[in-house]
Amino acid sequence: MLINELLNELTFQGSQCTKDCSGHLAGYKWSMKKNATNCASRNASFNKGCNIATNQRNQQKITRPKVRTPQGRFAPNPIV
Repeated sequence: MLINELLNELTFQGSQCTKDCSGHLAGYKWSMKKNATNCASRNASFNKGCNIATNQRNQQKITRPKVRTPQGRFAPNPIV
């Protein structure tokens, strides 16, 4: 079905999203703002975003988050 194909194309920094990647982005922003290392919330997508930020900080490889649209383009994101 087309909707399932579109949902499978959404990614945030290489991590697959199920909706609009807002959970990933929220976790990423929160982790960057709080300099968090513990990403244990009740929301799996928030935790994934938080873990991405934590891993990037650990590698000292901070990049602007990238979210792909269903059309394969990068969606504009606010600067974190």
